[in-house]
Amino acid sequence: MEVINIVVFITGLFFGIESSTVIAETTEVTIHPKEKTMVIQQKHLLAIYPKEKDDRFAEEEFTLIYNNKTDWNTHLDAFAEKSIVYFSPENNVLNATITLKYNTVADLKVFAINTNREGKFSIINLPNWALKTKDGTRNGNYWNFDADKPFSFTYNPVESVPETYTINKTTLYSTWKKLSKK
Repeated sequence: MEVINIVVFITGLFFGIESSTVIAETTEVTIHPKEKTMVIQQKHLLAIYPKEKDDRFAEEEFTLIYNNKTDWNTHLDAFAEKSIVYFSPENNVLNATITLKYNTVADLKVFAINTNREGKFSIINLPNWALKTKDGTRNGNYWNFDADKPFSFTYNPVESVPETYTINKTTLYSTWKKLSKK
């Protein structure tokens, strides 16, 4: 089994923040094999943190992530190009699009994406992450995708957040608005 170093729905991991609480409610990953790009659409960024912490904790963490947007995690050094764009499609909602250009399929191993014996892209199925796709087929503990055409899958990890956590859905949008005006 591959070690997953970067979890696509936890924003801070892209910038080396290992204990990140900033998470996307829904994340759509699209891989374009011919263009060798991976586009990660993080939709409705929010903070999930222990109840005993207040919303300043989330604001401080997102500020750190936002200010480090050019300081990428060293696990992503193999990627030829990397970018992140934050945007708000509607009031009080913050999204991010992360685009990565890879050189070889081996570069995707940091996301536990590989090819199987049949040459198809393969990713492990972790039930708590609630992966959904129209492009792949599930084979045991893995999802498989054709290697010669684009494919997408989505994660909805906040569907099963433990009761010891709370979700703050407005702080990140407000914080981003303040940060983006500087």
